[in-house]
Amino acid sequence: MLTVVCAYNVTKQCDLDIQWNPAGTDYAYIDWPFPVVLVADANNTIRASMYECFFMLNKEPYDDTRCSIEIYNPMSAVGSSETCFRRQYLMTLHISESSGVFCDELTGLNIILSATDSANHSWNSSAVNIGTSGRSENSSVFILTRMDSRSIFERSGFSSQGVLPSIAVLISVAAHLMKQKAFEEILHNTVSRSILIHFYSMNYILCLTNNTMVVSSIVLHCSGNIARYTGRPVMWNNLYAVVELGEIGLSQKHNNLHTFYMLTDSKTYNLTRDFTDNIFHQLTAASEASRTVDLQRPSDKLQELPLPPTSSMQTLLQTSGRPLSHVVLSDHDRPPFRNKHFESFMDTKWPPTDNPTADITLLNFANTLADALHRIVSANHTSIPSSITYPKPGDIMECFVNNLGCDLFKMYLSPVDYRYLQMLNTPVPTQTYLPLGRHEIKVSHLVSILLMGLTGERTLTPTCPPINERGPYTYWMGHFNSSEQCYFTRMDIMSRFLLMENEKLRAPAWMRSREHSGRFVRWYRGASPTVDGSSIALGVFLMTVTFLIALYIKETITKAIIQVPVQMEISYASEGENHFIPT
Repeated sequence: MLTVVCAYNVTKQCDLDIQWNPAGTDYAYIDWPFPVVLVADANNTIRASMYECFFMLNKEPYDDTRCSIEIYNPMSAVGSSETCFRRQYLMTLHISESSGVFCDELTGLNIILSATDSANHSWNSSAVNIGTSGRSENSSVFILTRMDSRSIFERSGFSSQGVLPSIAVLISVAAHLMKQKAFEEILHNTVSRSILIHFYSMNYILCLTNNTMVVSSIVLHCSGNIARYTGRPVMWNNLYAVVELGEIGLSQKHNNLHTFYMLTDSKTYNLTRDFTDNIFHQLTAASEASRTVDLQRPSDKLQELPLPPTSSMQTLLQTSGRPLSHVVLSDHDRPPFRNKHFESFMDTKWPPTDNPTADITLLNFANTLADALHRIVSANHTSIPSSITYPKPGDIMECFVNNLGCDLFKMYLSPVDYRYLQMLNTPVPTQTYLPLGRHEIKVSHLVSILLMGLTGERTLTPTCPPINERGPYTYWMGHFNSSEQCYFTRMDIMSRFLLMENEKLRAPAWMRSREHSGRFVRWYRGASPTVDGSSIALGVFLMTVTFLIALYIKETITKAIIQVPVQMEISYASEGENHFIPT
């Protein structure tokens, strides 16, 4: 599948005299929406023409990852399209509209970090040709967590005790693992098992599971990008297991140890018992060795309960042709969630009030998880030789929740983004709604930057190497101490759609899809910030009017209830006076 991209001028004609992307910056961090079509190109003639056109219209070479994402990025194909209703028209849909008609925002990124893969990662070695095989069956483990939350209010889903602890732990673990000797040995192919750390947007997963073209969509959509620099694609049969971090910020003590639970779907477990039991064994061994947290299975009765609804990977795994081991690590073993502000605009506090030492608990959990992963990939299942030093999960939580001007952000963020974060009076929003302002910073943006800086290697010069010296490796342009810097990194960023408006990046769009004449048709378009502001202003006005009317009705009813007994009392008093006979 290829994407056909063309920048139109005001006459709706493709203008070949301008460069529609002269700067080529910030590509990696924003979802851009535009229609995608399937191109039958058996001889790669269209691909060659696209590359030629890309060179003609772009300043940077297409192998520069800042500019190549729209060529290398795998996308879903459509047969045709129809215009979508804007958000302000959604409530006007007729009641008879098909249930297949829906609108949803397309936002967020999928970030994949190859903690271990192949010798191709060594950026100062000779170039290695891309291959189509070489990764053995059941050789790769996905460690993943979600980056998004939900809220009915714009930019108000903070998830400080929900999503963010898992993100902080996984960033800290990723940076720590890639410093270990065992992982360096894996890079030299002495051990075959690989670790792929994945931060995903739930919208992305749900969108893919609705697409009948991709059963094992997470791997098929990642394999093209991963194969581009490892030389070994990750296919569905290469996967050994999926370990997912759920809600881990509110664990409770049992026997003087904070307890976390290893959850799995009972049907999936019965089909993947050997693989899943091995994951349980390594996690339990790491827990027993650390003696700082307790990882355990729920009771037999609770093991039959379904996984939490936030574990949306399970929906995808259940539709796959090959069962895959799936373990969810959570701070609770049964409903409901421990977080009373779950996915709420009130979820803004860290550490929790009832656990002021939560940062230490997250650090202990992160060290235990890192040890378990080290046991999974090392030749003799040996424990990890060192503990996490920096950044600790608490350092990252401090940046996300309490101090947006922290040293980590100052080190790796661009000066513009850093100044913007310093102006925020709240934690960074984690929900995937569109921003009201023109500046957009999401958790996924910050995660990608931190991973690039903490796990990547800065090149010898601030600029990336010439194209003929890169080989199949991945390079990103970022910042270091307020200066632009090229990084060699093992990180891939999956962005589905790209859109330019007035030579500037535009915010993500909304999507309306329906089945039409046997085809699944889509059209993407953005909502105006003016419409957003007007809609919210109208909503606030209507809520205020409703509140005032409710107060008036309450006051009226209260007066009516009080006046009836008073009138009766006056009536009885009058009758008493009329019947009084003086002696």
